[in-house]
Amino acid sequence: MELNYDWRGFQTVFHPSRKAFAEDQEDAPILLVQEEDTILWAYCEGEDFSDWIGGSFSKMTTEFSSRKLVGLPHHKIDTWMSHALEKPHFYDQIESIRDSARTEVKSVVQRHFLLEVFGGWWDKVLPKTYGIFIRTEGKCTQDFFMVMRKGKIEFFHEPDLSLLDSSRRKVAADVVHYLSKKHLLKVQGIVVSTDEWTEWAHEVNPWKKMVSSIRAKRTQLVPYRWGIWSLIAIRAWTKI
Repeated sequence: MELNYDWRGFQTVFHPSRKAFAEDQEDAPILLVQEEDTILWAYCEGEDFSDWIGGSFSKMTTEFSSRKLVGLPHHKIDTWMSHALEKPHFYDQIESIRDSARTEVKSVVQRHFLLEVFGGWWDKVLPKTYGIFIRTEGKCTQDFFMVMRKGKIEFFHEPDLSLLDSSRRKVAADVVHYLSKKHLLKVQGIVVSTDEWTEWAHEVNPWKKMVSSIRAKRTQLVPYRWGIWSLIAIRAWTKI
């Protein structure tokens, strides 16, 4: 039985680990929640700042003078949480908090490049409802499927392919066809290496790299739709 919201899969696909980018760690900002000068929470992916919880923000600023520290007042977090709880679904609540955080610290909090296009100009040319199938290939293959409706994610999970012949599960085109028939909607698939997908996930505008990867046939659009390719190419050179 499929779960409508597979959060572990979502995190893996859209917020992959930065382990491959450890050389840039010293430039990564440290996010803090503070009550006046007291640190309530400290985070930077790949580093442990738990010893600073309960410590002094001003002292940490001195200790890490070469790093960017982003402090957020505790009362603002409470306000964001209150506004988020007005949303009907958990995913919408999380996105509400992220939107508030992006407004507060634009240079630090960024949305995944693929999610960034939804809810904008693309929605005017894409179908009202459609599916997206993402397959990342590396040491192991991960499949992820989500359905978009009116520019918002309706659900997402690892697709249940148990009714599909095992040999056909390995063929992305067969999986896309199966999902399209199962959910009665158009499905666009993308097959990409795990390394490239992870690299793109940590960039604000990796669309040019995606274009190059598709041209070099390292990344595949399944099926290859001229309209989708055009949107990707346009995005690579503009902000549309």
